Amino acid sequence: PVKPSANSFEPFPFRTAEALRAAARRLKLDLPLSPETAALAEPLAIGARRVPNRFCVQPMEGCDAGPDGAPGVWTRRRYRRWAEGGFGMIWMEAAAVGDRARSHPRQLRITRRNVRAFAAAVAEMRQCARERWGHEIVILLQLAHAGRYCRPGGTPAPVFVRQDPVPGRLSDEEAAARGMTLADEELDRLQDATVEAGLLAVEAGFDGVDLKACHGDLHAELLGAIRRPGRYGGSLENRTRFLREVAGRLRAASPGMIVASRLSPAED
Repeated sequence: PVKPSANSFEPFPFRTAEALRAAARRLKLDLPLSPETAALAEPLAIGARRVPNRFCVQPMEGCDAGPDGAPGVWTRRRYRRWAEGGFGMIWMEAAAVGDRARSHPRQLRITRRNVRAFAAAVAEMRQCARERWGHEIVILLQLAHAGRYCRPGGTPAPVFVRQDPVPGRLSDEEAAARGMTLADEELDRLQDATVEAGLLAVEAGFDGVDLKACHGDLHAELLGAIRRPGRYGGSLENRTRFLREVAGRLRAASPGMIVASRLSPAED
């Protein structure tokens, strides 16, 4: 049996459906399984959009963007191949909402200067899907701020949203760097930057965006900022303020766009 670890991800060990069912019974989970896979080919409605099937590319970073944050040669090749592979939804990897927000020097970042490069990548994906499968795909762009994991120049430059970062979550190198703790006014400006990036994504042809709030990134840390003072910490209303207000601003500025968010199930 798999023994979950707080600090590591275990591989998926199940080779048969019965092995998965047995694990679910041990954990007392209601996990219905069907031997039929035809449902995976059925379309799915998300708002006014139609996803042609249930296969989705997950937002995994390749860190092969150009120096300006635009999709690089290998980035575009990777996404063309996924579109040709038949996926109904492509959830494009995290694009930083600012230079300091990057987790890697070659992380994607969408800006006014490179929005045409993103538009070209989106157009390539759609064309590949049409030519190979004859269907229209749904494409989202994940927007992110790496927070305590920021490494815009290749070395740690952590950014915190609370004054008591969780012990043990930083390496010695990161703890030594310590970085900076954002004030409410800086988070207000970060809201503006995130909204701008989201509207640029729509301009580039994306169907919507994902406000990344998982894996210890800045937005996830905000959700657990119970002891943070000010408008972004303490109460549940304050801790969710950033995501709620950004989502509302995006929907108001671009009605019909998809605004999603990947949330960590727990953020202490």
